[in-house]
Amino acid sequence: MFAAAAGEANFHGFLAADRISAAYAICPADNLLNTDRALAVLNLGGVQRALEWWVIGDIDRARSEWFWQLPQLSLELRREAGLIANREGLHEWAIFTMTGDELIRQYEARFPLLHTAAVEQEAKRTGLPANWVYGLIRAESAWNANARSPVGARGLMQLMPATAAAVAKSLGIRVDPLTDPAHNIRLGTTYLSRRVADLDGNPVLATGAYNAGIGAVKRWLEGPLPPWDLWVETVPYKETREYIARVLAFAVLYDWRIDGSPTRLSALIPGMAEKAEPAPVACPAT
Repeated sequence: MFAAAAGEANFHGFLAADRISAAYAICPADNLLNTDRALAVLNLGGVQRALEWWVIGDIDRARSEWFWQLPQLSLELRREAGLIANREGLHEWAIFTMTGDELIRQYEARFPLLHTAAVEQEAKRTGLPANWVYGLIRAESAWNANARSPVGARGLMQLMPATAAAVAKSLGIRVDPLTDPAHNIRLGTTYLSRRVADLDGNPVLATGAYNAGIGAVKRWLEGPLPPWDLWVETVPYKETREYIARVLAFAVLYDWRIDGSPTRLSALIPGMAEKAEPAPVACPAT
């Protein structure tokens, strides 16, 4: 059972691999553009308009044109579109273009390493694993520094203005602009590190608290508790349950992107430290 599950590069696949000390099934696809298909994409009206609007700074219209065109593309052209977007620095577009099982192995475009100086600096300052910070940013904003949620969360780490203001005041710094990547990362990592401290250093709980709030997480700690990897499956909020799994899996993939040698997912789960050694990486047999 564990061997079959370990063939997938996701939360449950990584945990299954940890249970049997198996390699992680991270098998990157070729990220080279196909010249003919790339030209076909660049000749599409929606793509041309999107790139033109983007060049002149009308991001909303640019994004609207791109995602209007996207459903009309074949799988092959969608791959080229995602790689083009990644090449142009339109990382959010690339990430959401590369959805679906068929394109899951386009790891370079789907998990870009961005704002590395700020992430590394703030991770070191707050004592957080850098790959966890990368994974959380990827889950929160898909690297769109101007991202704004329907409820008003802003920037790379999707901070609510009131939360950002409280953190900024405690640090003795300004709160704005939350769209500035380095500033947002500083406030967001500070907030996350405080959730870690509040929750006995538990990354699983801190990740849940970042999404649902610390009050909700503390309510979920009442009564007998299973091991933390199983506790994730008991989280009442579907959004938070999936968010925890997504962030921790993304952290593994970013650890691999950094140096090709990811620490096992279990390193982020209390009680599983015996499985915290680096994981070998191998393509699953087909």
